[in-house]
Amino acid sequence: MTILHHRNSSSLVKRVLAAPALNGSATAPLAGTALGTSTAPGMTPGMNSAQSASGTPGAGSSRILKKPEVLAPAGSLQHLYMAINYGADAVYAGIPRWSLRVRGNGFTREDFAEGIAYAHAKERKFFAVLNVIPHVRRTINFEPALDEIAALKPDAFIMADPGMIDLALNRYPEIPVHLSVQANTVNPGTVKFWQKLGVQRCILARELSLSEIALIRDACPDMELEVFVHGALCIAVSGRCLISGMLSRRDANVGTCNNACRWNYRVRDLHLEDASSLERLAIAHPEMAHALNAGLGASTSGSCACSGCSCASSGIGADTGTGIGTGAGIGTGAGIGTGAGTSPDATARINPLDMRDEPALQAEIEETSRREGEWMPLEEDEHGSYLMNSKDLCALPLLKKLMEIGVDSLKIEGRSRSPFYAGGVARAYRLAVDALAAGKEIPEESFTIVNSIPARGYTTALLEPHDAHETQDYETNAPQPGMWQVVGQIESQAHGQIYVKVKNRFTAQNKLLVYTPTGPIKLDGHTMRDKKGEITDIAPGDGYYVYLDCTTPLDLRTAVLIRDDSPDQA
Repeated sequence: MTILHHRNSSSLVKRVLAAPALNGSATAPLAGTALGTSTAPGMTPGMNSAQSASGTPGAGSSRILKKPEVLAPAGSLQHLYMAINYGADAVYAGIPRWSLRVRGNGFTREDFAEGIAYAHAKERKFFAVLNVIPHVRRTINFEPALDEIAALKPDAFIMADPGMIDLALNRYPEIPVHLSVQANTVNPGTVKFWQKLGVQRCILARELSLSEIALIRDACPDMELEVFVHGALCIAVSGRCLISGMLSRRDANVGTCNNACRWNYRVRDLHLEDASSLERLAIAHPEMAHALNAGLGASTSGSCACSGCSCASSGIGADTGTGIGTGAGIGTGAGIGTGAGTSPDATARINPLDMRDEPALQAEIEETSRREGEWMPLEEDEHGSYLMNSKDLCALPLLKKLMEIGVDSLKIEGRSRSPFYAGGVARAYRLAVDALAAGKEIPEESFTIVNSIPARGYTTALLEPHDAHETQDYETNAPQPGMWQVVGQIESQAHGQIYVKVKNRFTAQNKLLVYTPTGPIKLDGHTMRDKKGEITDIAPGDGYYVYLDCTTPLDLRTAVLIRDDSPDQA
């Protein structure tokens, strides 16, 4: 799992902020500003360069940056309470039928009404998500659903389908429409097109780089722009994916994605049993003849079975007899090897797919267009290969640049994640935005939070140049557990004690925290008592209740009991 650090000189934070752009890439800086555009740093919608704040971006600058909105996910009322109290300026939520979160979405109409009222009482905003791309039969019931949601007075609709957007704009012109990321907005012309139709905000596609976002900001100074900064990344272009629908008849574009891209895919029966198998493949795929023959690896000198070829000098099959497997590119440009060369005797004796203690398939692949000579290992074992499993996005290292560009809203993905995730990540970005706007560094707590909650490893994704292995997790399809585990729900507090419904195991020796909107409160596990009031050393798991000493008054809707598994500092 990639860990984000703050002050260490070798940290990801400092590395990515100083990382040079690839020559010729769309993200390469242009002359004019630190971000390669003519936009003055810190410009806001409607401002020209003469009106922008003075000062030069850089370390130690005291220039005040505009604070963008921190927008957090709400998969239920509890998510909403957590996100708002932990620092979000706004939340977004959807009723399952009409938003892209059918799984893990606990909202009903009554919840919507309560959530909107709660957000407005806290002077925060509530955006209603209606971003499905429905087939014709599903559109029949959309109009009454729109009327029902509009009556609750959300602060905006988040929508993707042009026909549904047109209906909302004409039927409820007083409610702003935000264009969903599903609409794949990647250039200024598209932003201006939707602006002419009456859309107030465009949520930009995740496929944009920082410099492209800056170019759009420059060309569309009076349009609100929203950018994803944290959470899961889809292998498809802005979520327009057919894999789930093809494999399980669950359409991602109507909210029923089953994350099929994160399944483990096993290559079936592609082992080479003998030399004749290689010959047949070489005949069928003459363009791969050298590599396939090199796979025989008959000579330790690295020569292959081809007459007069240059396989040895190119490093194919050299010394060990390992050859390049046939491959195809998927999405990120990463190649997928499907074969490995060993000696003919070895392939005749061993079926690699039957090996359970060793990797089943091994290969080396080379991406020749830009990284010629850079050989990358690929292997598949008995657990499968995770070829389309992106790491999670974390843009904390690039937050200052996004604020200098003048992005209006920073969006956190995660309506299907836990309420603590919604609150914790909202706090991480709240602290970071406030610090940067005041001319300070991002506080350590922001990085501690994102490094401590479950994640698939982190990447800044397409906001800046990366090699494929830096954005993909090829080892597992499951999030890493993180250093903080939610171990209990606080049911009540009285007489200096909290009464806890146990969710996950913890002991008196564990480091225990109650996490609150103002930060963590340390607890002493040795004060733990069971339901009978007797001292106990262990809370075994779900179904148990315990007492712990805690004299600090808590808001039970937003306080979470955490087991801190981070190593002790020396």
